[in-house]
Amino acid sequence: MNDTKSKPLLLLDVDGVLIPYAAPERPAGFEQHTLQDEQVWLAPHHGAWLRPLCDRFQLVWATGWEHDANRLIAPILGLPELPVIEFERDASGRFSKLPTLARFAADRPLAWIDDELSDAARAWAAGRAARTLLLDADPAIGLTEQLVAAIIAFSDM
Repeated sequence: MNDTKSKPLLLLDVDGVLIPYAAPERPAGFEQHTLQDEQVWLAPHHGAWLRPLCDRFQLVWATGWEHDANRLIAPILGLPELPVIEFERDASGRFSKLPTLARFAADRPLAWIDDELSDAARAWAAGRAARTLLLDADPAIGLTEQLVAAIIAFSDM
């Protein structure tokens, strides 16, 4: 499938998935970077795990980093520029991912990896007609080979 619109979506969060912000110390294989005046850890091997998934999914940033994920994270991981879900924010700048994400996804199959999946997200996923996989990332560990294997298995269904 070369048409990205015919592929299932892979919705990627950054904090807690690609950046293990809850880790007490820098995990093995991660490098320290200064992004947006903040020290973060990123693992180059995450890019090696995610790039092949572009053949199976349309990867999409589903993160508060929004377009900064393409500008700052993607080059470090060697990822191509990805579509970005722009979340609606209230007057104080807060946002809820689910309403915007649900509109973006429409009726497409999807896998969503995040460290803060809510009960509302689980109910939404359970009620969808389209195949949907929610994957919880541990914010102290982030993306793992086991999560990637689950994503691949989902694409093989």
